[in-house]
Amino acid sequence: MRNRDFITGKVPITKEEVRAISINKLDLLNAKTFIDVGAGTGSISIEAGYHYPDLRVIAIERNDDALDLVNKNIGYPVKCEFQINKNFSITCPNIP
Repeated sequence: MRNRDFITGKVPITKEEVRAISINKLDLLNAKTFIDVGAGTGSISIEAGYHYPDLRVIAIERNDDALDLVNKNIGYPVKCEFQINKNFSITCPNIP
């Protein structure tokens, strides 16, 4: 996906080359869930969901301007389960 495919406004976007390498290195083929903390424009979440339609994608963003952009950018045709959250809590018990 190209940077021009996303609305960015004043919110920084992860450049397309970095997205391509990152998503490839994450090896999401057999993953069930992908959580993007600090989703920004949503470019990584949306591209991951586009390439992996069986993936459950959770985009977390607390900045209202960025959250608005994620909602606008999700208009891109992803076939996965996609959730956008402003307030999200992850508890990791038993971490040393």
